Amino acid sequence: MKRTADGFKIACAGCLKEFESKGLRCCSDACERRYRERQANLALMAEVGIEPSKKRPCAAPGCSSTIPKWRKGRAVSKSARFCSPACQKRAKRATEQTPEPAQ
Repeated sequence: MKRTADGFKIACAGCLKEFESKGLRCCSDACERRYRERQANLALMAEVGIEPSKKRPCAAPGCSSTIPKWRKGRAVSKSARFCSPACQKRAKRATEQTPEPAQ
């Protein structure tokens, strides 16, 4: 948590974007509603005995996002390793810059 002049920089509980908080957990009312709805859904699923499916993490270095199930109206392939084309480019640049070990 980074301290700022008016509060703290934290990750929004709804959308996970960083924002300046004065004691709130979400960046907007819409994010707060989504967060509460998600918590209610998780509680109902736990009551019935259903576990939510695991999300696949992005393989790009420094990315903490998950790979979406749908992108532009189409299902994302199970072999996808990155959450976006930008992360794919970042990973490619990182591997190109890494020197190979001498034998």
